[in-house]
Amino acid sequence: MRILLKKFFLFFGLCTLVLFLTNRLFFFSTGFLEKASAKISYPFLRLAQSISSSIKNKAERKIKYNDLLVQHDILKKINEDLLSENIQLKALLQYDKQSKDLIDFQRRYSLEDKIFAKILVKNIDASEHYFLINRGTRDGVKKDMVALYKFQIIGRISTVFDRYSKVILITDQNCKIGAYATKTNALGITQGSNTITTFSLNYVSHLQDIETDDLVLSNGQGLIFPEGFCLGKIISHSLKEKALYHDVTIQPLIDLKNLKFCMIVDQTKINLF
Repeated sequence: MRILLKKFFLFFGLCTLVLFLTNRLFFFSTGFLEKASAKISYPFLRLAQSISSSIKNKAERKIKYNDLLVQHDILKKINEDLLSENIQLKALLQYDKQSKDLIDFQRRYSLEDKIFAKILVKNIDASEHYFLINRGTRDGVKKDMVALYKFQIIGRISTVFDRYSKVILITDQNCKIGAYATKTNALGITQGSNTITTFSLNYVSHLQDIETDDLVLSNGQGLIFPEGFCLGKIISHSLKEKALYHDVTIQPLIDLKNLKFCMIVDQTKINLF
């Protein structure tokens, strides 16, 4: 009896297996286990896909970032080259702009042995007003030569070195120049007060007339400053009761603070007329 039961269960199992395999091979349809397995594995598949996409995107971004770095370096080099070229062009334009007036002035007046100079250092304080220029004895500069900018006297050479020189400005308190007012012909002596925008016309007799905005020119008296160059214009004047001299204030016609170039000339070789 037991042997028959074993044979029956064995035969039933084989038939079931054959039917299962036949169903899978020829009549496959999703079963419960497959559906359950699919539901369980779906989140993991999505996670794997997300991780894979993230890794792929990071790799692509890294490649793009490296490409951008290369392009940035190239553009940076191009920008630096263009900036350098732009600075050079601006410097040339500025030099041309500032020097053109002096060149035109040289052509207009007969100035022999003029020396074109660049201002290196400006000292403008309460004790002294001077410039240091890039011309010295090797360039022909000598003590007491006159510094000009166009028609305006800037000062005189006080000290000369081999490669540079010192120019005492007309606004320095130790600089005195014989001068006259062009409209009234009033005579006086200009003297700086260590104020860069103004200085004084002293010793103008109360018997002489003074007018505001009148130009003040050098009169050539003395051995240093030549005749006929501008010193400034009168911006104010007053005469106190019983005073012997006018109080006259002059303003330079050029901005000494922003001056970049000047001419150095020998006053004995200037011919304006």
